[in-house]
Amino acid sequence: MLSRRTFLLSASAVALAGPALAEALGKSARERVRPLPLEAVRLKPSIQKNALEANRRYLLELQPDRLLHNFHKSAGLPPRARSMAAGKPAASPGTRSATTSPPAR
Repeated sequence: MLSRRTFLLSASAVALAGPALAEALGKSARERVRPLPLEAVRLKPSIQKNALEANRRYLLELQPDRLLHNFHKSAGLPPRARSMAAGKPAASPGTRSATTSPPAR
């Protein structure tokens, strides 16, 4: 069985060897890696593709002026429409969202 001390020693050796190994490989290894254009990327049917399509549909349904309300306001420009938050029902007491802080103890 691997002891905790042996594990930590080997993990730190690997972490310290990373930059030295990259430097030893030199520029040639870095030149082989090139960014891939987004047009070359295709998602196969999956949870990620479903989420991407749902986000795309949602964003295309939004009204641009409402989406840009806070940008216009902070830039000192007159807002062209109500904010995105306008017209949303208020949260019922006892529910929390990601934007609310946890209850005080």
